[in-house]
Amino acid sequence: MINTSNEYRSLIFEERTLLHQAVITLENGTVLTVDDTHLAEGGIKIEDGVSSAGKLDIGSAVINKATVILNNFYDEFSDYDFLDAQVRIKIGLQLSETEEWLDKGIYVVDEPTFTDGQITLSCLDNMCKFEKAYDSKLAYPTTLAMIFRDACQNCGVDYYTTGFRNNSYIVQKKPEDTNLTYREMILYVSQLAAGFARCNNKGQLEIRSFDFSVFTEADYDGGTLNMKNESSSRYEDGDALEGGTFSDYSSGAAADGGNFERRGYHVIGNLSSASIATDDILITGVQITEEFPEKEEEKDENGHVTAAAKKKQTSLFGKSGYVLELSGNPLIQENSAFEVAKMIGTYVVGMKFRPLTVQGLSDPAIEAGDMAMIVDRKANAFPVPISNLTYQSGNLESFSADAETLIERRAKRNTSLSKEITRAIQEEQQKREQDKMFYEKKLEYLSDTMANASGLYSTKEVQDDGSTIFYMHDKPTLSESMIVWKMTREAFAVSTDGGKSWNAGITINGEVIASILTAIGINAEWITTGILQDKTGANQWNLNSGSLTMTGRFKSGTANNLIDVNNGRIYGYEAGEQIGYVDFSARTTNQTTGEKHRGVKIYGDVIYLQPNVLVVSGQEVATGAVTYLKDVTIDGNKVTKTYGTFRYIKGMIYTS
Repeated sequence: MINTSNEYRSLIFEERTLLHQAVITLENGTVLTVDDTHLAEGGIKIEDGVSSAGKLDIGSAVINKATVILNNFYDEFSDYDFLDAQVRIKIGLQLSETEEWLDKGIYVVDEPTFTDGQITLSCLDNMCKFEKAYDSKLAYPTTLAMIFRDACQNCGVDYYTTGFRNNSYIVQKKPEDTNLTYREMILYVSQLAAGFARCNNKGQLEIRSFDFSVFTEADYDGGTLNMKNESSSRYEDGDALEGGTFSDYSSGAAADGGNFERRGYHVIGNLSSASIATDDILITGVQITEEFPEKEEEKDENGHVTAAAKKKQTSLFGKSGYVLELSGNPLIQENSAFEVAKMIGTYVVGMKFRPLTVQGLSDPAIEAGDMAMIVDRKANAFPVPISNLTYQSGNLESFSADAETLIERRAKRNTSLSKEITRAIQEEQQKREQDKMFYEKKLEYLSDTMANASGLYSTKEVQDDGSTIFYMHDKPTLSESMIVWKMTREAFAVSTDGGKSWNAGITINGEVIASILTAIGINAEWITTGILQDKTGANQWNLNSGSLTMTGRFKSGTANNLIDVNNGRIYGYEAGEQIGYVDFSARTTNQTTGEKHRGVKIYGDVIYLQPNVLVVSGQEVATGAVTYLKDVTIDGNKVTKTYGTFRYIKGMIYTS
């Protein structure tokens, strides 16, 4: 939901003037700013979605689209190369004294088309940048938040926050599928977050969930929304949503009018067409199936089980009825079905809404993933999630709350919602590999934001002692603003929810509060943290669990007495000279039965053991002497094998 001013909300469904702008940055750095004077009729179109058409998905990672059509009758744009250009789309509303502009996303030109008199730019949002092979070096086990952050870093896309639902869930193993893409991984993370992944209107990747609580928190009592008498004031007897008959539309039928206070949902009325299901759907359960390579039970020649079978387990949270099924997610690994079903089902089970598709007056503040109250011509109100919408300049806007109806589900009982990719996969356009460090990408995003962001309004609050608290905010008044900077005598902080909470700031004693700190270097006497890792995630120290994962070398000691852990071996050095090592390369084969054994190899000129008690335990694999392959030498084409024997007597092995 894009925050807007009170005046915007009072005008958007009246006689209004919408303005359109596209800032196009070409590959060579040229910047073109085009507005309605350069755009064809219907020249801005945005297709925004967070779910499949006609289905309610658990998780999604949709590549959203935009189309910009330029008038080119006089060849103003004929000499420009638009392929891979960045397009920032803004839509504005003419207010009484100024204009209010809303950011509507950052896109990449996927296919420019030249025709007589027009140039059509078919664009994809930043989600398309995740359509590359998953080649992450992130160390596992790791959390969903780290997988999400790592994907953004490797694909060159900034993220809004890693603070999504279930973000601390730990994935034990890296998926084995070598054909995975980063977008699929983002999809899998969003499934476990019981939400959806989308690139927001600033181009940042975020994971959100449908928030049905906004309807239960609201107070709908009062008023009849009286609009019969044009001479009377609008909504003179109340502006609450529920109530009234809308029996006369002589002066309009918009439910979003008057002085509705800021809330967490939109009201969409004035419908030109509506297709609304006859019944609500109520999510009664979530069924989760694990995803990993299954293995059959293994037995030796005597019929003894040597390796247990590994089978995918399925778990249901809730009860039968309207059950959402999820399978094929490689992050839902062995023995995790019950935990994941509970984790997702706790949020999803109990969701209730009416599937529908409607058309009405456009409102650029509405985004896919928002919640809305749809009001039909009979004043029936339907609280729904907006899963897909299509905006086009000069036209009505279409909205849908997508889910299979009960009838459709009966016809397709075996439908799986596991690995659905909700739009046709675009042709791969990855022509450039990421060549910037993460810090440079953050600097680039900051510079880009500073160059393109709108200004702020200011408010001064004089205190009883004559001092002043300063506010800077994104809307004309403090009460209608969501972005608020506040400066007091002792602190400076920023809020993105209108001042209800403060997500970053600095105090007079030098304490900095931030969700993410990006810097070239940090010099500190002490640091309290959870996870330390390198930029790729390949080396990681989880201080919460004590787990240390290293892909390089680890050295401990001094030059006179040094242990060096490298490439699966533990080396010992004395005075700079290697004196021995330990690894896990020991192999032996029973030449009688063919049975193979693996173990630890200790190498050194001297191996000295001095225990008080030495106990060697094991299973006696044979009686008497057992022949084993002791050594193999190759001289040209000649292979020489040396055999030895061992005996297992009272817990000790004697070799010859």
